[in-house]
Amino acid sequence: MRVQNHNGFMWFPYKIILLLCLIYAPYSAFAGDQITETFHIDGIERGIFLPVTINDLPYLLLVDTGATFTILDSSFKPLMGKPLRRTKAETIVGQTDVLLYNPVDIYAGNYNLTTKHQFLLSDFEFLKKVASITFHGILGMANLYEHVWDMDFDERKLIIKSQPYGENTLIGFTQLRITPNKVGIPAIPVEVGNEQIHFLLDSGDNGFGRLQTEIVDSLIDQKLVESVAIDTTVSISGVTEVRRIRVKEIEIGGNIYRNVVMRESLQNALGFGFFKQHHVVFDFINRDFFFKIGLGVFQVEREDKSGLKLISHNNQVVVALIDERGPAAKAGIRKGDIIAKLYGAPVSGKDLFKLRNLLKGEDGEEILLDINRSDEKLAITFELEKGFDFVSF
Repeated sequence: MRVQNHNGFMWFPYKIILLLCLIYAPYSAFAGDQITETFHIDGIERGIFLPVTINDLPYLLLVDTGATFTILDSSFKPLMGKPLRRTKAETIVGQTDVLLYNPVDIYAGNYNLTTKHQFLLSDFEFLKKVASITFHGILGMANLYEHVWDMDFDERKLIIKSQPYGENTLIGFTQLRITPNKVGIPAIPVEVGNEQIHFLLDSGDNGFGRLQTEIVDSLIDQKLVESVAIDTTVSISGVTEVRRIRVKEIEIGGNIYRNVVMRESLQNALGFGFFKQHHVVFDFINRDFFFKIGLGVFQVEREDKSGLKLISHNNQVVVALIDERGPAAKAGIRKGDIIAKLYGAPVSGKDLFKLRNLLKGEDGEEILLDINRSDEKLAITFELEKGFDFVSF
């Protein structure tokens, strides 16, 4: 979730909000005034989850350049004391009331990320179920902007630095100037629909990116999209449906990206689906963004073809929402059903992201699920179906 700018978690095929697991590698280097900490990246599907210490206790925070403030789980309330004031947070489905608290000290290894900016508290329980990972909050720009964040996904490495890289260090990188918006979220120029627009840089968005409603309408009118469909989005203020479009072409720093999926939002933004296919450096000290295409082949986002929206709850895979137009609903699967087996193999404790990816298979592919529903045990078969959620225009 984010204050002022938040798209929330989006269901796969997506985006959802990125949850990549970072496991702290006990490395720290001191060279003069330069301080660095290096972390190993373990998996890049989910987002950047940084191990930190708060009051000498270990926690996991999502690194979110699209959040104005740092937001901690409501379980921190006894530590935070009385709230200082109330303010508004903007999410993809509108505004919500939040309370501001005094900041706490945060360390990543030996690296001090403490800020004087106030914190927020929020309930992350449902988002944890969607993300299928236990984390304790969001590390927003209030704690990020005084540092350099180097994310090398080919090497599976994150480096936090206290000073920028020197000249001629980032050879082969494209450099773009960061222009923060009015609430401090970094933005860079992007060309879409023959127009240059400033896009927020949002590492908390699991997808390639988002577009404002008027931009979506304009691209559709100009026939610059391949398809239009409907997605379900979850944020701190609720669940909503937004349009998902497949844009024929966008240009970022002279690089052309084709057939990319963007979702309707209150903001234009690039998400983790873009970042993770590059080596990126956020130099917040000098307000520069560097990026270089990674060694892997650029992945075009696949779409869900089942209509199932799955979460992890009590070590079980549960149908949280279901699109009634989709093949799973037509086959008889209901909201609240527990997915026990896939092709006869138990799914309990399995990676929820891998299961979601299986539901993005080939058109017509047969899916066999064993379902637990109250006292019933059901075996349900359906075929994946592309385009059931498309919008006519």
